Amino acid sequence: MKAERSRHVVLVSPPALERMEKVWELIDRNAIVVCADHEQATHWADVAPAEYRAHAVTGLTRTAALLKEGRIGLLAGSPADLAALVARSALKLDTLAALVIGWPEGFGGELDSLLAEAPNARRIVLSWNPPALADFLERHARRAEVVGNLPLDPDGKPRTGFKTPAQGAATSVWAATAPELEGRGGRYLEDCQEGEPVRRDVPFAGYHPHARDAESAKRLWTVSEQMIGETIAV
Repeated sequence: MKAERSRHVVLVSPPALERMEKVWELIDRNAIVVCADHEQATHWADVAPAEYRAHAVTGLTRTAALLKEGRIGLLAGSPADLAALVARSALKLDTLAALVIGWPEGFGGELDSLLAEAPNARRIVLSWNPPALADFLERHARRAEVVGNLPLDPDGKPRTGFKTPAQGAATSVWAATAPELEGRGGRYLEDCQEGEPVRRDVPFAGYHPHARDAESAKRLWTVSEQMIGETIAV
């Protein structure tokens, strides 16, 4: 299904960038990606095709300098970081053609001011549950074309691969109480068991390489220390 280039779009998908090839069909090489945090921004920069010259906002001063030099094509960052760049006049959104919003179910309420700076930008919203974003979409992506299968069936029941709230909480409860996990941190858990690497033939399951990437974890820790101005011994 080919979406119109000028129309807002909602792509229905679980949060798995490796499966989002369609995003690159919908945006040019100069676009903004709004995502939850530094880790997600870094992941966007890692998976973007090389010709997009993608950059993740992990430091405002460096990003502002790169923008001034014209060395960034696609820019990925959290709402707070992107808003800070706008406040510094390092980032201009009023002439932006396309803006990707990656799974805003958890941070949609933070976007009103930022999106007001890009009134003419086409919104491409990635969502695993568009009905939960009804108010957000009404404000920022009215009459968007929905591409993909909604997570609820006609009877309002979760489709295969989606969970009820109780089912979604079960693994967290198991992680907090299972004696076999005592002293075994750093594990990826799902469905009340240790998860396995993601596979394209098994939707909505598994972990992606970045989730167990020790170098990325070390980099995120360093950035976090820099943000709070404190070194934490572990």
